[in-house]
Amino acid sequence: MKKIILISCVLLMAAHAWAEKKNLKITEKVSDLDSGIVVMGTLSDNKFDTMRFKNNSFVYEGFISETSPMVIADDKKRYQIFFADPNSKIEMEVQMQNINVTSIKGSASNDTMRRLTGLQEPMHQAAQQIKQAYQRPGINQDSLSQILGLISQELQRTFKQFIREHAEMEISAFAVYSSLANDRNLNIAFADTLIDMLKGKARSSFYGRECDKLMNKIKAVTKGYMAPDFTLKDSSGKPYTLSKYKGKYVLLDFWASWCGPCKAEIPHMKKAYSAYHDKGFEIISISIDAKEDAWRTALKQFQMPWVHILDVRGEKGSTSDLYHTPSIPKTLLLDKTGLIIDTDLRGPMLEQRLSQLLDN
Repeated sequence: MKKIILISCVLLMAAHAWAEKKNLKITEKVSDLDSGIVVMGTLSDNKFDTMRFKNNSFVYEGFISETSPMVIADDKKRYQIFFADPNSKIEMEVQMQNINVTSIKGSASNDTMRRLTGLQEPMHQAAQQIKQAYQRPGINQDSLSQILGLISQELQRTFKQFIREHAEMEISAFAVYSSLANDRNLNIAFADTLIDMLKGKARSSFYGRECDKLMNKIKAVTKGYMAPDFTLKDSSGKPYTLSKYKGKYVLLDFWASWCGPCKAEIPHMKKAYSAYHDKGFEIISISIDAKEDAWRTALKQFQMPWVHILDVRGEKGSTSDLYHTPSIPKTLLLDKTGLIIDTDLRGPMLEQRLSQLLDN
């Protein structure tokens, strides 16, 4: 009898603890479908629940330790992001056929983020229209470029002002992180300024910490910064350590067997390697192929006489933890100390640069 009572108490305590962990409730009203599938979860930890809704509504309950970007999606992976605060009860209206959140109540952070979107969205639309106008015959492209430059400056000004005014809000950390991750022409100094503006909870939040990690990775592929050291194995299992190549000029080549532009560069790299290897030039090709067989087949096909490494993303020691390479091909030319002196030298540009460095 005592054992039964003890087990019951343990179960009750576990149920109570689970209930305490649920500090977020989202009630959804679906305006365009009576029933269907909805996916909901937090973007930061990529944990999502798939639920079936009926009678035009559903309820999602979960736990978040800090203000978090949430995702609502359908079974076709169309999605929209919104923001939720801990200990909040949110009411939403959504059109599931095109994943359009038409109303959100109960999330102060989402309201704040919408103000930033409201400020910047008209400028983004104007910039897009100007880019489309470039294709029109007889258009003055210099004038359009000047206007785009002014729009870019205003976007930066309003964004910086928003971060300054909301420096301690977690959504600011997410906004900065998204800006860093999506800007192909990132200004390092401006990015450092934005991160330094984050204070308190924003700085210590998940995305505040991710900003630091991402900036380190971005600097690792930027001219004027040192390339981070790594050790990975080649196709025979032999380990290669980047720092052991100090004293040589090294081209780090991020590629994959399925990447057409990567393969188009191989003849140019072969020519450069043949001309300058004996003068102190080395190539380390780092493949991000998910399938090892495809990588090995490509090595046999193209017969590239330099170091080749398969970098399995997600495994410990992966260069994806050190270098920001969201797209390939990506090449970094390092000097004899490991400093990045050039990036993305395409076609004959690599051989021309090596001639400047190694031809007496």
